[in-house]
Amino acid sequence: MSQFLLDLPLNTSVYTSTKTDLWSTHTKTKRLHLDLKLRSMTWLLGRKSQLLLANKLLLYKCMLKPVWTYGVQLWGCVKPSHTQIIQRLQSKILRSITNVPWYVSNFTLHRDLHIPFVVSEIRRLFHLYHQRLVSHHNPLVAELAVLPLMARRLKRQWPTDLLNDPLYDKSCVLCITLLLDTMERHSWKTSPLKFSSPHSFTYCSTLE
Repeated sequence: MSQFLLDLPLNTSVYTSTKTDLWSTHTKTKRLHLDLKLRSMTWLLGRKSQLLLANKLLLYKCMLKPVWTYGVQLWGCVKPSHTQIIQRLQSKILRSITNVPWYVSNFTLHRDLHIPFVVSEIRRLFHLYHQRLVSHHNPLVAELAVLPLMARRLKRQWPTDLLNDPLYDKSCVLCITLLLDTMERHSWKTSPLKFSSPHSFTYCSTLE
């Protein structure tokens, strides 16, 4: 990957527009592929499905999640507007799986189901990929883990920039801070997760 980045033409405006269009087209293609796959699995993952919640999550992790995580070590450095396309679809799928009411936030949904946000999962997968490169027995493969030393004119991120980010998502920390502040100001107490049936659950919030 390092040699590939060194061979890229940095002094051409054609490359800049081509790369931008490449990641934009790639993300939209991923979204279309996921939409088609989800449509064919609606009878299993839809709101009226009688499958257990654990089985629905297993289907998502085994059938739908690998579609957008494939090659994420390379395209995971795209702009936030591109990753939000995948994040919106993941939130939509989780809401369809659980059949939760409209007032349940996406943060609560991801937290209770133990599903990481897309940005956090991208960083985790790239960290694992980099660790495999460093410890690889082939010296040619291990050289791919070396960061390229070259001047960068643009502010666009490279895949290796994901190593500088923590494994957790900073937006999640912000959501937690805002949620705790809101609960403290309004004196809310949110009860834990309650299962109302073998294949669905409900959230209960009460005011003091």
